[in-house]
Amino acid sequence: MTENRRSNDDSDPLDAAASDLADLRNVDWEELRRSHPDLGSEIESLEALARIASVCAAGEEHSPGGDPPSLLKPGDRLGRFRVEREAGRGGMGIVYKAVDERLDRRVAIKVLPRHARSVEWTERFAREAKLLASLSHPNIATIYTMEEGPDGRTYLVMEWVPGETLRSVIARGPIPMRRALEMCLEIGEALYAAHEGGVVHRDLKPGNVMVLPSGRVKVLDFGIARSLDRGSDSDGEGRSAGGGISGTLGYLAPEALEGDDDRRADVFSFGCVLYECLVGSPAFPTGPFRGKSPALFADPLRGESLVSPTDRPQEEALASVVSRPDWRALPAATLPSIQDLIRGCLEFDPRQRIGSMRTVLQAIESVVGKVHRPTSVLTANVPEPPTSFVGRETEVTECRAMFARSRHVTVTGPGGCGKTRLALRVASDPDEVGAGVVWFVSLESVTDRGRVELAVAAALGLEDLPPERLIDRLAARLGAENGLLVIDNCEHVALAVRDLILRLDVSCPDMRFLATSRLALGCPGESVFRLEPMAVPSVEEIRNPVRLRECESVRLFLDRMGAAADDLRVDAEALGAVAEICRRVEGLPLAIELAAARTVVLTPVEVLSRMDHQLPMLREADRARAGRSAALRDTIAWSVGLLHEDEERAFRAFAVFADGWDLPAASFVLAESGDEFETLDVITRLAEQSLLRVERFPDQTTRYRYLEPIRQFAAEVLRDTDLESEVRRRHVEYFAAVAERARTELHGPGLGACLDRLDRDHENLLAAIAHGERAPGVEDALRIAVGIHRFWQIRGHVRIGQRVLDRLLERITEATPDRLAAGAFLARALLVIHAGRFSVLDDGPVDPMALRRLLETALTRFRRLGDRQGMASALNALGIEHNSHGDFGAGSAALEEARSLYLDLGEFRGAAGASNNLGLAAWLRRDLPDAYRLIGEGHALMEGRGDLRFESIMSTNLAFLSARLGFRADAGKWLAKAKDLVEGMSDTTEPAIGVVLCGAEIDEAEGRDPRAAWLFGAADRMLAEAGVVLTPEQPYWHEHDACVARLLERMGRSSFDREYEAGRSVTTAQALRAVATPRP
Repeated sequence: MTENRRSNDDSDPLDAAASDLADLRNVDWEELRRSHPDLGSEIESLEALARIASVCAAGEEHSPGGDPPSLLKPGDRLGRFRVEREAGRGGMGIVYKAVDERLDRRVAIKVLPRHARSVEWTERFAREAKLLASLSHPNIATIYTMEEGPDGRTYLVMEWVPGETLRSVIARGPIPMRRALEMCLEIGEALYAAHEGGVVHRDLKPGNVMVLPSGRVKVLDFGIARSLDRGSDSDGEGRSAGGGISGTLGYLAPEALEGDDDRRADVFSFGCVLYECLVGSPAFPTGPFRGKSPALFADPLRGESLVSPTDRPQEEALASVVSRPDWRALPAATLPSIQDLIRGCLEFDPRQRIGSMRTVLQAIESVVGKVHRPTSVLTANVPEPPTSFVGRETEVTECRAMFARSRHVTVTGPGGCGKTRLALRVASDPDEVGAGVVWFVSLESVTDRGRVELAVAAALGLEDLPPERLIDRLAARLGAENGLLVIDNCEHVALAVRDLILRLDVSCPDMRFLATSRLALGCPGESVFRLEPMAVPSVEEIRNPVRLRECESVRLFLDRMGAAADDLRVDAEALGAVAEICRRVEGLPLAIELAAARTVVLTPVEVLSRMDHQLPMLREADRARAGRSAALRDTIAWSVGLLHEDEERAFRAFAVFADGWDLPAASFVLAESGDEFETLDVITRLAEQSLLRVERFPDQTTRYRYLEPIRQFAAEVLRDTDLESEVRRRHVEYFAAVAERARTELHGPGLGACLDRLDRDHENLLAAIAHGERAPGVEDALRIAVGIHRFWQIRGHVRIGQRVLDRLLERITEATPDRLAAGAFLARALLVIHAGRFSVLDDGPVDPMALRRLLETALTRFRRLGDRQGMASALNALGIEHNSHGDFGAGSAALEEARSLYLDLGEFRGAAGASNNLGLAAWLRRDLPDAYRLIGEGHALMEGRGDLRFESIMSTNLAFLSARLGFRADAGKWLAKAKDLVEGMSDTTEPAIGVVLCGAEIDEAEGRDPRAAWLFGAADRMLAEAGVVLTPEQPYWHEHDACVARLLERMGRSSFDREYEAGRSVTTAQALRAVATPRP
């Protein structure tokens, strides 16, 4: 383009576009190219200026001087957070200093400004939260949570970082080179950690770096950061919410103007910050497009010059916004290697720029050493963890918060749960606990209590002092520092540690103590932080691979697996295996790490297949790391070795329990006298030493259990000892008695509570049966199986019960007591009837002749005993069996005899059951009036006797019959009653299905088609989850297919499917709530 061409055409569109740089953002560049194809290079240059203009305009729009009044004022509340004052603001949010009143700590709250309430801004805000949450580093501000206020306003809650910005420090003048390098080394560590976590900051500048009073630095404001695994072109992350370029002019890499930034863009910004620290002024001074900025001398995408050397007018136009750093401004003392580093960071072409922060850090470390920190912050004896810290963000925050109310915190928990790692993490930021210096001492190898003081002295560099002067010198050294003393592995010398802390506490009133131990130390004013194992995947997380990867224990396994086997792919099958491994070891970090270490030579699926016996599997394969913590078994053995004799005996004895126990069970197993007070004392001591867990339930009961790796160790040391045979015998006796009590309770008003107890002890009951089967006779095993067969039926454990009883029936001999044998035959038959009635999936057809033989054998033995209760039960079952095959005469005769026996015995529940079964037989015969009468008689016998389950089933039957007989008001009454009864029960599976199906059928009959289809969908989902299908033995299900057919005809397939699928997605409780009483 020539000067003559411009002067001869006053209306030149390029002049119009360039006349006001602020208007460059509004130019239609594509239209300009189409209209003036001969001006391609000039248009491209001006478009580059437009991108710079958008950055400047964004800075002007969000500058402090133009901000509206604060959104929040002192005293305002956002949930549990109370605002104290506004702390700062920028384009991505307003920051407030606030107080977390629950944890009594200062926090920073970041709120979107008024101009940024669009969906795009909110999504960017959420992205900042997720990116920050994915990072964990001492030099990066920690995010605590993201919440939504009552007005819909989204806000982030982050750690409050005291101090001043690096910009304020620089404003006082250049920073001496060594101090500048030390500070920038920490900034670089933060960026390196972010890059390793897959995050680019994209807005590093002195205003986004805080300098703490201790001298340490933290990088803030990841508001425009992006994940490296997402392309900027695909989601617009390279652009501002207003459509311009994101970032701060003066620190923005040239390629960022194209939205094409990666790690190297942060390297460029880092170079700008380092230059500014040393010089005291920016490398590229900025203003609202009036100063200078990083130049686009070359287009990095094409390697071409944007400014033609012969195009002097355009070059002059760009000169006002383009410059290079003034290298002469660097202090004369700046080392050549540091000058080269800054030049390498500030290369405009990213292909020529230093490619990673690792290279930058190595260059600085060659001058100042590796990760140097001021001696006022941390001392050199704190060990550097060998692996990354994964998860536990909440635990770190809560543990640090304890120092606000106590100077002594003890972290307790079982061996291998990560106490040492947590303590090191808590201590990694002394400012958070009010300390200026941190000392660390491990007592792992100290076996003599008298050497505890010597070990602490050695950690502080005071080894050569005589013993009589030791405590005074320790107090003098620690008292002079506003410090934190971390004492690790205290359990075996707990009394000595407690005494030491008590003595130091008097002389060092500002000192803080953080101990790790498997039991509390018992110091006055001690706060105990109990560290639990990591969270294991929930059922919902297992179904969702994305959520599964977010689970803490899975994250830890994947992190350690990556270190062990870089080339191992984690597909869906492997991820599922990882989740199950974490569940097997119950989230114990040491066990997870040792299992992950095996992926060097095995896949996760192969590791899982070898996890049946965890302890041999979970040994440290790396002999270089041998020691007390080298294997999970050794860690547990260390803890057990510290127990007193009675504690060690109880520890072994409790291994007999398969899945937890309560106090009565523990007392009986330890001693037949069952002295609960003595047992409670030993349980308390084991819990204090973190060897067993205490679990409390909503019904105000307490149970105890081992973590699975600890249980396996306890079982190992119990095996083949005299104690084993003794406690197993008592275990069987105790649970045989539990089962016999349950046999009665399962038919009475205490049904719900009984089912809950049996749920918790089911594994113990099965273990007792298994041990009972190994005895010469199987009487105890039979007592248990017969006692809980109804539990198996109600809770859907039919297959388990069938397998157990099949094994036991084969062991019955003439020596077996008739009552037990008859009960076993009847129990097995009842499970068959239940399976046939509900067609339990995959069980195959019922053999009617085999079933009849079971019942007749039971009835014969009961008659021989004169056991009328047993006879009635067998006859009731025999009547059901005859009716199910259409032999109504024989069925009714058996049921009438059963009802008569029950009434003679005053056993109204049994009589009601027989009446209900007679009514079902009439229903199958299509004699609905007689069915209604008989079931009504049964309901009258049962009503108010406390068996909510059975009463609800009969009420549902009466609701079905009333509807089909045209008694609409009665149908509504019975359905409402059944629904109320079901909602008051703990187990609702079978009764709830009946209620929902009845509601669907009534809705269909009354023309409420959409809700009927919805309820049929809900019922079918409930049936599928229960593992049952509809069969003719349930007469009120006969209309199911006909109802569905009518709905399809009236609604059409599309409408029906939409409602049906919606119903399949709801919970049982939601389905029950939707069942409505029909209109009369």
